[in-house]
Amino acid sequence: MNGSATDEQNLFVSAPKGESALVRLADHFFREVQAFGVLTSGSTVTDEMCGAYISTRGGFIKSFLETLTMFCDLRFATHSRIPFCYNRAEWPGGAPIEGYTPSEPEVLPADVATSLILNVQQRATGSLFSRLLTCAVRRLAGTGDLRDTVTYLFDLHQAGFAGADEVTETTCLLLRGHSQAGSCEVLVERCMRHATTDEIDWMTDVPDFEWVDESPLGKEGKAVLTHLFQRASRRVEEVRGAQDLDQWVLGQIHIDGLLTAVIRLFHELVENIPLPYQARLAQWEEIVCDAHALLMTSRAGFDALSAKARISSAHLMGQAIRQRVGTAWQDRLYQERLLVPAQLRAHYFSEPGEQFPPQWAHLSWRVIHPWLTAVAPGTAPSAVVRTSKTGQPSGESPGRGGERDIAEDLLADFETIHRLHEEHRYAEVEQHARSTLRRHPYMENLYAELAIALDHQNKPEAAREELLTGIFLDPHNPLLWHSLSVVLHRTGSHEEAAFAMAFSRFIASEARSADSGQRHEG
Repeated sequence: MNGSATDEQNLFVSAPKGESALVRLADHFFREVQAFGVLTSGSTVTDEMCGAYISTRGGFIKSFLETLTMFCDLRFATHSRIPFCYNRAEWPGGAPIEGYTPSEPEVLPADVATSLILNVQQRATGSLFSRLLTCAVRRLAGTGDLRDTVTYLFDLHQAGFAGADEVTETTCLLLRGHSQAGSCEVLVERCMRHATTDEIDWMTDVPDFEWVDESPLGKEGKAVLTHLFQRASRRVEEVRGAQDLDQWVLGQIHIDGLLTAVIRLFHELVENIPLPYQARLAQWEEIVCDAHALLMTSRAGFDALSAKARISSAHLMGQAIRQRVGTAWQDRLYQERLLVPAQLRAHYFSEPGEQFPPQWAHLSWRVIHPWLTAVAPGTAPSAVVRTSKTGQPSGESPGRGGERDIAEDLLADFETIHRLHEEHRYAEVEQHARSTLRRHPYMENLYAELAIALDHQNKPEAAREELLTGIFLDPHNPLLWHSLSVVLHRTGSHEEAAFAMAFSRFIASEARSADSGQRHEG
C-alpha cells in the first residue's frame, strides 16, 4: 500500500501514537467511502448501487472502523476537517447533527462513514432534502453566518455526503429566505419556531420554508453567489491540475454537480446576469456535458477511461475548435474545456504511441470498487484486465478481458509463480508477480504472492505494504489477514499482529457459518 505523490495526511490518529499499518488501512477505507459518495453524487443513484456497495464493502468498513476504535482508540485527526450530517437510523445521542471533524461532542469515524453511506441510500429514495435543510438551518443558528452555511453545504457535496440537486435546492431556499427575512436570526426563528439547543429536537423537527417567496436577493445573498462562482472557478483549475487518474475522475464527477449547481443558482436567482458571468457560465455548461459523458458512456459499457478514448475525445472536440480559431486550437481546447489534464498536455498533442505515466494509465486500487459500483454494480475488480500479454489495452470497463485466452494466460502466470516459489527463486517470483500485476492490478491474490516473495527476501516492510493492498481489495480474505499478522510480527508490531490474526479467524468463522447456512437451505 505504497502512497502516491498525491496522498494526503492520514485522517485518523490512534493510541499509541505513531506509525500504524491498520490506521493507514482505515484511512484508505474511509476515503473509499467518500469516493463512493462522490461517484454517485452527480447522477441517478439506484438501490442496486447502494445494495451492491453495502454488501461488498460498506458493511465491512463500518465493522472494521468500529473494531479499530475499540482496539486502538481510533479518532479523527485535528487537521481532518471532514464535513458531516446526521442520519436518523444510526447517529450517536448528543452528537452534533452537522459540522466538521473533529467535533465536540465527538463523532467517531464509523459514525461518519455509516452516515455517508446511508445518505447515499436516502438520495436513492429522494428523502435527503429535508435532512439537508435541517442541517443548514441548524448551522445557521449556531454560526449566524450565511456564507459559512452555504459553504458547508457545498463541502458536503464535495465530500460525497450530498447530491448536487439537494444542495442546489437547499441553497436556493436559504438565500431567498434570508433575503425575505432580513437576517439569519429571523430566518432561523421563522423556520424552526420550536427548536431548542437539544440536537434531538433538531433531528425530529423539519424546517418550515413554506413562507419563502421569490423575492430578489439582497446584498449578502449576492455576495454568497459571487463566492460560489469563485469556488467553481478554483475547482476547475484544481481538476485541470490533477496529479493522477483517480483525482481526475473524481474531480470530473464533482465538477459535473458543482458547475450544474452554480449555473442553476445564477439562472434562478439573478435576473440580469452580467455579461462576463454569462460567458463563463456558458463555458461551464460545455464542461458539464463533457464530465457527464464520462460516467454515462462508462455505464453504457464503453472504455471511456482508456488513454486512447480520452485522447480521441479531446481531439474530436479540438476539430470543432480548429475550424473556428485555426492553429491555436490546442490552447483554446485546453483553456475552454476540461478534457486535457495539465500533466498530460504534451501527451495529448504529441505523436501517437507515447504512453501515459503509470499514475495516469488506469484507476488505482483506491477507487476501483466505488467506480465499478457506479458504472456496473456487482462487478468484482479482479474481473477487470488492463492489458494483454502483448501489452495492448483490453479495457477499464467491467466485462472486458473475460475471454478464455486471458483466463488461460492468468492461470499460466500463477502456475509459473507457484513453480518459482517451490524452487525458492523469490527474486524471479517478485519480477513475475509485478509483471502480471501490470495486466491485473486488482487481483488481490497476486499481492499475496508478491508479499511472500518479498518476505523471503528479508523485506518484511515491503511485504506488509503489498498485503495491505491485497486486503484493501478483498478484506474478506482470511489468508491475507493471516499473512499480514505474520509480517507484522516480523516488523515488531506485535499488538497489530494479534489484531490481524484475530480478524483472520473471525472472517474464516463467518465464512464457515455462511457456507453452513447455504448447505442447510439447500
